[in-house]
Amino acid sequence: MSEVRVLSVGELADAVDVLAPVLREAPLNEWLLGECADDVEVQRWLIELQLIESLRAGYVLGGFDRGELVGVLAWSPPDPYAPRSEPEFQRRSIELLEHRPGLRQRLAEFHRAAMDNPPPQRSATMLLAGLAPRARATDVMAKLMAPVLDAATGAGACVWFATAALEIGASSIARFGFEAVGEYTVGPVTMHAYLKPYEAA
Repeated sequence: MSEVRVLSVGELADAVDVLAPVLREAPLNEWLLGECADDVEVQRWLIELQLIESLRAGYVLGGFDRGELVGVLAWSPPDPYAPRSEPEFQRRSIELLEHRPGLRQRLAEFHRAAMDNPPPQRSATMLLAGLAPRARATDVMAKLMAPVLDAATGAGACVWFATAALEIGASSIARFGFEAVGEYTVGPVTMHAYLKPYEAA
């Protein structure tokens, strides 16, 4: 029996453990890693980078199967919130990036693309999601998404995400009623945007 709950900051390493083996399945992450693709430290840092602000704000969900964490979903709510600084992570980031100019450049390009292609106003945004391989044929992802969809409905908002994986987009259309709403590029990677319109409860 699977269950979903909000992850605590103390569970960051557990979330990274779930996502690290599947990180490079995402074309965007493969491009971001570049020459650091086999560097385990950089792989784990890149996941932390995508999780830590949402985790501290209470917007990272964990899916559990018989008590084992097997799925993670990070999201942001329709109403903006002020991220809390994490000085120790910032220090580690500076040290890690200092001698990796290619990674710095790709991250800057990713940031520019994200700023140029923001989600619609009043939308809940799914930022990062992943499942352990053994959880892929289960209902864990549907259960992870349920609180996000409910929060969006309660706020009168839509739900948005972007992915380079067309099969994920096709699944979101078939299973959850998303619509393809556009695309943009990040370096050589084409990102496809999907939107689930607001539906009154």
